[in-house]
Amino acid sequence: PAHVLALGALDRLIEQDLVRLGMVEPFFVSLSSIMRDYIERRFRVRAPELTTEEFLNEAGRSPSLAAHSPRLREFLNLADQVKFATLRPGREEADGAVAAVRGFVRETADGD
Repeated sequence: PAHVLALGALDRLIEQDLVRLGMVEPFFVSLSSIMRDYIERRFRVRAPELTTEEFLNEAGRSPSLAAHSPRLREFLNLADQVKFATLRPGREEADGAVAAVRGFVRETADGD
């Protein structure tokens, strides 16, 4: 199931400890990829190929994702800022992002 794959990928990402190694951008790229892959598998939304705005528009049309749009927007905007604007969040922000992704996956896992 999609949630099992996503949670396993999260655990493997955490084990790499990329933030401690100063690899914040690769960490957020991987975290974003885990989220998008999960959404594609679970909700059948083409998340990996879309820009953040395209994805959020698509998610807004999905009844099962619409309620989660604000949280998704917040997470994806943070990931984009890290990838494109050289924002360098610390350990606390990275841990919060992981918790947000893990919470989203757990909350939406039924029906998976």
